[in-house]
Formats: sequence, structure tokens, C-alpha cells
Amino acid sequence: MNLKKMFGELDMAIREPFDEKERKIAYAKYAKQIASIIERNYQSEDAKAVQTRIANQKTNLITALLHENAPLTNNHAERMIRPMVITRKISGGSRSGKGAATHAVNMSVIQTLVLKGKDFFAGINEIFHDGNKRYALGNSG
Repeated sequence: MNLKKMFGELDMAIREPFDEKERKIAYAKYAKQIASIIERNYQSEDAKAVQTRIANQKTNLITALLHENAPLTNNHAERMIRPMVITRKISGGSRSGKGAATHAVNMSVIQTLVLKGKDFFAGINEIFHDGNKRYALGNSG
């Protein structure tokens, strides 16, 4: 089976309302197709490289079928961490564990504000002021 076609079918399957019985049947079907891809003897080096990646992941590639609302890919998660990776790369990385931890917290706060659609400065002000007793600056209580 063509991988692009398989991905399209999988994408359509996870968009359907969750029916555990149907999903298990689909999972078994695609697990067989993955096994077939892994066992096939390809000539092209590119095809062999893709085959190796599939062999390394096996049925992890179709786990989304078994779980309601699970995405088929991790593209969203990768896009969410991309700004942090780029910042780390540009800055030359963290020079200490404490620096890495601080950077991770800062990026988490920034990404949370972005996902909530909040202005950065208004969001930071809300965190550190505006009655937020846990983080409020200048409060002694």
C-alpha cells in the first residue's frame, strides 16, 4: 500500500466518532500493512531508509487509533517547542543545568500566553501583580 494513501485513511479514521470496536479492527488492519512494509525487500536506498524508520516505530505509528482524541502525529507538539529550540540554538545553549531549567520555565510561560492569545506584557503583569498572591511582586504575604 502507498504510505500517503495509508496516512490519509488513518487521518480519516481518527476523525470519525470514536468506536472502540471499529478502531481495534482498523488497528489490526494497519498493523498487518505495517508488518508487510517491514518485511518487503526494497531496492531503493530511500525506500529502505523509510522502511527502517517504520520498523523502528512499528505500531507506535497507529496508536492514535486506539485512543479517543489522540492526534495521528506529534506535529503540534513539535511546533510548540520549536521556538524554544531555536532560541537555545541562537544563544548557544544553556551553560548550566540551572540556566536550562530557567529557560524552560520562561519558554513555558511564554508559550502558555501565546496559546491563550494573551499579550505578553499584559500576561506577565497578570502573573506577577493583579492579586496573584502566589507570584505577586511587592507583597509580603
